Amino acid sequence: AADGFAVWSDDCAKGNIQHTGDEWAALVHAAYPAYDGVRPKMQVLHGAADDIINATNYHEAVKLWTTVLRTGSEPREVDEDTPQAGWTKSVYGRRGFFEAFLADGVDH
Repeated sequence: AADGFAVWSDDCAKGNIQHTGDEWAALVHAAYPAYDGVRPKMQVLHGAADDIINATNYHEAVKLWTTVLRTGSEPREVDEDTPQAGWTKSVYGRRGFFEAFLADGVDH
């Protein structure tokens, strides 16, 4: 795993690994403890029918990034059927700093 390629985790992909936002953020911060710069706007997109990366990971990613980006855990806006039918767009933080899309019926 030292080369960064042999790091696949079935437990993670299947959605069996879950943490609080603070626990996920601690892992991110531990990866580069000296980082104190600005973080860019970010989007997460996930297919709800993904059979490779379980949709549970969408919710885990939202917990992780809303904590790291300090946007608050509740979306300030939720738009159904955006950008197309079956998709849900959730917007967190001021000026849409973090957006998360869950796409119904979309696979890997």
